[in-house]
Amino acid sequence: MGRLTQEEFRKRVFDCVGEKFEVVSEYQGRSKPVTLHCNIHDVDFTVTAECFMRGKDDIRGNCPKCSDEERYGKDRAYVTCAYCGKEFQFRYL
Repeated sequence: MGRLTQEEFRKRVFDCVGEKFEVVSEYQGRSKPVTLHCNIHDVDFTVTAECFMRGKDDIRGNCPKCSDEERYGKDRAYVTCAYCGKEFQFRYL
């Protein structure tokens, strides 16, 4: 199998995640980075194109904010340290 065209790669991403992500940058091969846009969180992120080559049951790349939601669920909050001003995320128990 040869290298996918840009449209074939866009279709592959759509087949895997529907309208959740859209391809922003040019597809240059399976091991090269590609920029995607998360339509849920309105952020761009970069993964290797290979993340979508195994099909929808084995996707290896995800939006960082989607990953956080999957990892921590909705039971989390952000607090700012009164001493240093750094923002932290914690999960409700």
